Amino acid sequence: MNNREFLRVEVPELRVHYNLIPENCSIPHLLGFVEKREPSSGLEPEGCDPVQEMILRMVRRVESKLDRILGHLERDGYRPSYEFQGQVVNISGGGLSFATVNDHAVGAVLELCIFPQFGDPRPLFAIGKICSIEPYSSDVYPAASLVGVKFVEIEEEAREAIIRLVFQMERKRKQRDVEEGWNPGGKT
Repeated sequence: MNNREFLRVEVPELRVHYNLIPENCSIPHLLGFVEKREPSSGLEPEGCDPVQEMILRMVRRVESKLDRILGHLERDGYRPSYEFQGQVVNISGGGLSFATVNDHAVGAVLELCIFPQFGDPRPLFAIGKICSIEPYSSDVYPAASLVGVKFVEIEEEAREAIIRLVFQMERKRKQRDVEEGWNPGGKT
């Protein structure tokens, strides 16, 4: 990952499910992170006829709809097996922090799955590395740890979905502040 700066926002209604990855595992193959290939010339030949182009657009549209339906099913019913879960405290395109009662070590690698509660319903998958652990207390977890995780492997589509979620949450927060009469400039 390149050194990009990401806006980090609090997302109290988001949960993360995760497993610890043993040190001897090959990370990129765990979640299907493989190099994306350009469509072969047999599927999209240069200057193909309009009928083929129309069929390809229809197939992409159907594929997109199926992804959305499967995402709803996964969010609403199917839950893959994850050993641990935590309450996301904040998230960005570069990583997240979550509260958990489980003990982990700095440097541990995690297989992460985030189920958004709104917006795009598809679960977001990533591989992350624990960068920090601090004591943390909340209503949900009175005696917990705040685990800071940097994304090590994440598909760009998942990162973009997180960034959209961050901006959506930031817009909601600003709208709520305006509705409650908060004035950032102190002017009336």
